[in-house]
Amino acid sequence: MIEKIVKSHYFYKFVLTSIVLNSIIIGIDLSLPTESHYHSSLIFYDKIFSYLFLFELVLRIYTYRLAFFKSGWNIFDFIIIVSSSLILESEIFFVFRAFRIVEVLRLISIIPKMRMVSQALFKTLPSMLGICILLLNLYYVYAIIVTYLYGKDFPHWFGSIGDSFYTLFQIMTFESWSMGIVRPVMEVHPHAWIIFVSFLLIASYIILNIAIGVIVDCVGEIRVKEEKDGEAVLLNKMQSLEQEIIELKQLLKIKITNDKT
Repeated sequence: MIEKIVKSHYFYKFVLTSIVLNSIIIGIDLSLPTESHYHSSLIFYDKIFSYLFLFELVLRIYTYRLAFFKSGWNIFDFIIIVSSSLILESEIFFVFRAFRIVEVLRLISIIPKMRMVSQALFKTLPSMLGICILLLNLYYVYAIIVTYLYGKDFPHWFGSIGDSFYTLFQIMTFESWSMGIVRPVMEVHPHAWIIFVSFLLIASYIILNIAIGVIVDCVGEIRVKEEKDGEAVLLNKMQSLEQEIIELKQLLKIKITNDKT
């Protein structure tokens, strides 16, 4: 009975709705001053949700037994629920009350699409590290160039390597890069656009697109793997059903033979 409840779609929807409502309550509570008369009521409802999540965790552990801890997402849920409950019940609750919002991170493990994206991000970390190193090299080269060329005339933007790094980052995000930085520099150095446009083309349109492509490919691989796993599970169920049918036929034959004798 408990296993059917835990594995049902209604249980999934109930948990998802509870997480969203609890996150809203936490947000309202943190936006109010501590001395607000609504604070105690919100804490009461927050505790109810905390106990509810603990009860949900117990039901899931009871249903799956040790297999529960074989899933990384289940361990993630376990850590989030237990840590959030400890924070809520601790004596220094008011110091760490903002950290209760970590409960909303459970949406990552609850919603399949978010879980897929998260898996893709973790799986692409080695490739992303190489891309980050490549981007860092690009930053360093261009930071030295712009510091050497424009540091004397625009020390607030390119006065040092650190200033140049930050300015190049602002340019890469397209935050006032043209009217705010490049055009004032071009008034003194007319050919400065060559440096900044080439940096934008390489950093934003090539390297970042490579990173996006790596993530998209990884999401595709995870989706294909999940489809294959689903087909394998379906095949196992069909084979099990076929075996049960064979056993049932054998039992029927034995019964018919016994009836005739």
